[in-house]
Amino acid sequence: MEIDTLAKLKTTPEFKLLFSLFLGFIIGLERELRAKFGHDLFAGVRTFPLISVLGTVSGLAFVLKGSESLLALSFLALSLLATLSYWKDKSIGITTEVAALITFLIGVFVAFGEYYLSTLLTIITTFLLVLRKRLESLAKRLEEEDIIAILKFFTLSAVILPIVPDRELLPGFNPAEVWKFVILVSTVDFLAYFLLKYKGAQSLIITALVGGLASSTAVTVAYSDISRKLPQYSAFLFFASILAWEVMFLRLLFYSTVVFKGLFWHTFKTLFPYFFVLFLFALAVYAKTKREDPRQRSVSLKNPYSLSQALTFGLIYSAISVASRYLQESFGDAGIYVLSFLSGLVDVDAITLLLARLAKEGSITQDVAALGIFLAASSNNLFKSAYAVLFGAGAMRTLFGIVFLITLAYLLLTLFFLLS
Repeated sequence: MEIDTLAKLKTTPEFKLLFSLFLGFIIGLERELRAKFGHDLFAGVRTFPLISVLGTVSGLAFVLKGSESLLALSFLALSLLATLSYWKDKSIGITTEVAALITFLIGVFVAFGEYYLSTLLTIITTFLLVLRKRLESLAKRLEEEDIIAILKFFTLSAVILPIVPDRELLPGFNPAEVWKFVILVSTVDFLAYFLLKYKGAQSLIITALVGGLASSTAVTVAYSDISRKLPQYSAFLFFASILAWEVMFLRLLFYSTVVFKGLFWHTFKTLFPYFFVLFLFALAVYAKTKREDPRQRSVSLKNPYSLSQALTFGLIYSAISVASRYLQESFGDAGIYVLSFLSGLVDVDAITLLLARLAKEGSITQDVAALGIFLAASSNNLFKSAYAVLFGAGAMRTLFGIVFLITLAYLLLTLFFLLS
């Protein structure tokens, strides 16, 4: 009953007028605060709500009465006032006048019942107004190559993805799924580049920790590529990459425990020694890096964003995915360890959730599930290490070569003691 009442209320002209008044007030409040700093603005906290209400009234006249003339005349009149205001004082720009026209359109959208769109436009408009100085400062610091990097990123994510086929062309090969992973890697590369250039090397740690929540592979691949452009940061990039791996360890613990609480201890005791050794090694590398203080080094990035690198990783990822599917089918799902190791090459989370579910159902023991998760994590880390060795800079290649050997040795020792 209450839901029906609310739905009916949202369609009434009174509600639309009040809602429009509120949205116009938000934008007007920001403009009024701006006027406190001595700027003589076209409209403020009183005028902007009136503009949004004018848009709603004009829109309602069209919706309820079919009157297109009032809507057109109102917009033209407001445009004329905004134009006269701009010509009166060109020195303060045209931002407020454009914001007034957008506010009118927001009011029109409210009249048509587009509450989500009108609210989204209000938030975006207000944010752009509030962040004016920061955006202008950022624009002044950007270089031509930064703009090219932004265009390449949006070409990957917004232009190419919608036209990539979303179906399996070969067993284990779905172009859309592969391209989504390419975008994930590219996103980490994109964010890391700008943070490194404008915030310094320490920001790479934050990027790695956050990126590790989604994919430690994406972080490792992106940082390996960055190390080729900035080899002097290789040790620091290595440490940040291992931090992403540690986040992966916590993520695997979380997934396995959420599905089956009884699996936590078995997974922890199997994975913890290995990841602890990696962390100690990375920490020793970081201690040396910190003494060298990479923040004092100048950063000069050229051609920051490479489509060829993204495509190379996409091809490698596709080949491994197809090979894994073929080998899985050849060995059969009964070979749980083979399945885990091969699955981990392309995805750790999926096999972790599967093994946890099988352990909960009693199809496999908790020790088998924990070992399977470890095998998946090990194969995933071997792949990431191999990629860094092949495509990273000199120091990055050396450090990840050591990690590859540590992973391989720990894997063989674990299999020897647990399976013997």
